[in-house]
Amino acid sequence: LTRDPGDTVVPVLADVSVHRRDLSRRAADWSVGHSGTSTDARRIALVPTRPIMGLHTTLLLLTFGGMANAPEVGTASPEGEPSAPEGRDSRIVIFPIDGSVHSERALSWYLDNMRAPNDHAVFINVIEPVYSSPAFGMSMESPMQPDIARVMESSIASGKKLCQNKMKHAKELALPAEAFLHVDSRPGHAIIKAVGGHHGDVVVMGSRGMGVIRRTFLGSVSDYVLHHSHVPVVIVPPPEEKLFLTFGEMASDGAGPQDAGSEGDKGRVILFPIDGSTHSERAFAWYLDKMRSPNDRALFVSVIEPLHTSHAFGMAMETSTVPELERAMELRTANCKQLCRDKMKQAKEHELPSQAFLYVDARPGNAVVKAVERCNANIVVMGNRGLSGVRRTVLGSVSDYVLHHSYVPV
Repeated sequence: LTRDPGDTVVPVLADVSVHRRDLSRRAADWSVGHSGTSTDARRIALVPTRPIMGLHTTLLLLTFGGMANAPEVGTASPEGEPSAPEGRDSRIVIFPIDGSVHSERALSWYLDNMRAPNDHAVFINVIEPVYSSPAFGMSMESPMQPDIARVMESSIASGKKLCQNKMKHAKELALPAEAFLHVDSRPGHAIIKAVGGHHGDVVVMGSRGMGVIRRTFLGSVSDYVLHHSHVPVVIVPPPEEKLFLTFGEMASDGAGPQDAGSEGDKGRVILFPIDGSTHSERAFAWYLDKMRSPNDRALFVSVIEPLHTSHAFGMAMETSTVPELERAMELRTANCKQLCRDKMKQAKEHELPSQAFLYVDARPGNAVVKAVERCNANIVVMGNRGLSGVRRTVLGSVSDYVLHHSYVPV
C-alpha cells in the first residue's frame, strides 16, 4: 500500500504474497477486498466466492500474512463475507468500476444528482480470469501457464491501482468508501453477489450504449445486474445526439410536454411512467425516500395502448364493432385521466411540483422515450415487474425498452 505525499502514515495491515496452484480439474474464483475510511485506515482481505468447474489452468491465488487485530468498517469477516457498516444508518451505494469513461460518468452523475450526507460508497472491480483455449474446446494456440500467470498478475495489479485511485477520489470528496477487487468469470454475477454481501441499497453503473442486437448477442453486465438485482439500479447511459421525436395523440390539459422542462431550468425534471400498478407506486415511493431534491419537478406519463379490430392482427376471431371500440377507448382514457389526477394530487400533498400527460401509443416504451426527449427530462424512475429472463424475452418489457433507448439515466 502506498500513501500520498503529505498524508499521515497509513499502517500496512497485510503482507501480500503470490502463489501458483495447479488446478487441473477445478479452479476457484477469489475476491480481494480493499477498504478504507476517512481516517485512512485500510485493510486487504481474501475471501473465496464460488467454484468454476471444468477449467484446466493455473490461477493466481493471493494469500495474506498477519492481519491487524482491530477490524475496520467494511472489512472481510472471518466467515468470508464482507461486513456492513455498523448501525446501518448509512445508505450503501454500489459502484461497479472498470476504469472506463462509463463508470466515471456514473459516479459523476451520482455526485450531481443523488448523493446524500449519510451515503457510503462501495466500489467493485471484477477481473475475468485468464485460461487456455482448451477450456472452450477451441482450436487455437494455448498460452503457456507462465504467460497466464503474468497476465493475471498484471490484471490484478491494474485492478488494485484502479481501486486505490477510486478511494483517493472518494477521500477528496469526503465520501466514506470501500473498494473490493473480485476475480470472477461472470462479472454480472460477481456484482450481484457483492450487492448482497455488502447489503447494498442501490447500484449506480454506466452503460456502454450498445444497440439492442449487439447487447443480445454479446451480453451486457448492466443488463444482467438490472434483471437480477433485488435493489434499485440506476443505469447512466452515454451522451448521444438527441433526435426530435413526435408524439401520437396527447390527452392533457394546459401546457404541452415541451413546456415541462427547458434548458435554462435549474431544477431536475423527473419522469415517472405510471400505470396504476404497485410497481409504479413503489418507484415513486423510492424516489421520495431516496432521491428527492428541493428543486425537483415530477412529470407523470401514462400511456394507453390503442384497441384494434382482430383483422389488424390477422387473427380469426370475432371483429369488434367500431362503436364498441370507441366506448372501450373512452373508458380507458377516463381511467388514465383519473390516474393522472390522483398522481398530481399525491405530488401536491408532498409539496412536489408536477404535471401529468396522457399518450396513446401502440408501443408504451416508445412513448416513454419520446416523452423523455420532448420534455427535457433529466431522470426516469420506473418500477420493474420482475419478469423472468425467458418471459421478458417473449413478451417484451417496457422497462427494458426504456433502458436500452433512453438518453438519460433510468
